[in-house]
Amino acid sequence: MRRGANYSFLLVFMIIFFGCVQPFEVDFPENDKILVISGVLTNADKTHYVNISYTRSLNDDYGMPEIIDAEVSVEDEFGNVFSYLQESNGRYTSPMGFKAEIGVKYQLKVLHEGQLFVSEQVELVSPTEIDNVHWDPKEVIDSDLEEVVFGAQFFIDSEESQNRYFRYEWEGTHLILPPFAATHEVIDRQIVEIDFVPTPCYSTGYSNNLLLATTVGLSQPRVLDVPINFIPETDSKLRHAYSLLVRQYSLTESAYNYYKQLKDNNESSGSFFDAQQGSIVGNITNASDPESIVLGYFEVSGESTKRKKFTRGSDFRNLIALAPFPFYCGEIIVCDEETGECGDITEGTPEEAIENITLGFADYIYQLDTSDMPQSAFVQRRGCTDCSYYATTDTPDFWYE
Repeated sequence: MRRGANYSFLLVFMIIFFGCVQPFEVDFPENDKILVISGVLTNADKTHYVNISYTRSLNDDYGMPEIIDAEVSVEDEFGNVFSYLQESNGRYTSPMGFKAEIGVKYQLKVLHEGQLFVSEQVELVSPTEIDNVHWDPKEVIDSDLEEVVFGAQFFIDSEESQNRYFRYEWEGTHLILPPFAATHEVIDRQIVEIDFVPTPCYSTGYSNNLLLATTVGLSQPRVLDVPINFIPETDSKLRHAYSLLVRQYSLTESAYNYYKQLKDNNESSGSFFDAQQGSIVGNITNASDPESIVLGYFEVSGESTKRKKFTRGSDFRNLIALAPFPFYCGEIIVCDEETGECGDITEGTPEEAIENITLGFADYIYQLDTSDMPQSAFVQRRGCTDCSYYATTDTPDFWYE
């Protein structure tokens, strides 16, 4: 297979996550753009998406993306049609309240530029519940650093079921507590009490790789200790509290085989940009022109979720070292250009705080005492006093559940 065609194909897979029924290798025209359609429909009461795009070669000029306008719908085996709405260029959302039902088959249909693209009918696999989300201190090999790294490895155990194939996604939210909470700012050389709450903050990260598991070859009909997410002990996510939400998708065998081959293909070659073993076409075809190539996969899967919160006091304690705060929050050394003398400006008078913040050496006052003489003001940089500019101060609804 030609290298340029491989690159076009792989760039799309890095952006859009999709699969297929029975994988096979195929040669793509090197200079032709190829339509990619991907969508996931589950039993969950949420918005479901279909994404449509074109492949792009590394040699292409990365200008404005091509406008994609299509009619998108999902039809069940009884002839009921559910039309999707266009949210943005190439992205379509399911109608409110629409979700898949166990045992029912669904088919994706896309009408684009006068051509009809359809998926195979896919039956919803019933969801398998997650029994437990847990963690253990582990050493893992970091492929980027090429060294062993110690940290917290999070796992899931599923309940027993007839399902044998699974895919996973996760969302991890951690608490951020800056060492110093800002109390005052300087506006027009005046000290003003801040009118917002700069701390605590919350930041959420998401899975970005293929996570698969199967009970094939196991002695019992459940998966145990499936590794979901690893956090090095040097990562500040584990300083205070970490809430992990795991989504488990029950797959058909053919969908699992597709994802497995895609995962093996990329890992065995070392990276997305090395020579690949072959390319994989999904379960969507061009009904108007069966000989043309279209990439993509319409997944219908049973979804279950489980969230668990871990805290330093109850979980990590002395098992995971307390990582340093990601910003340096110690002395702020400033040198006088005329005398060459240098000193720490974090503590001084209110007048000195006004001057240092105005000059940009610091950002906020975190402690102000004007009730006694001499008056004092302590200053620090923004990263150490106000986390609202790199995280949210809105407490998630689930945080205290």
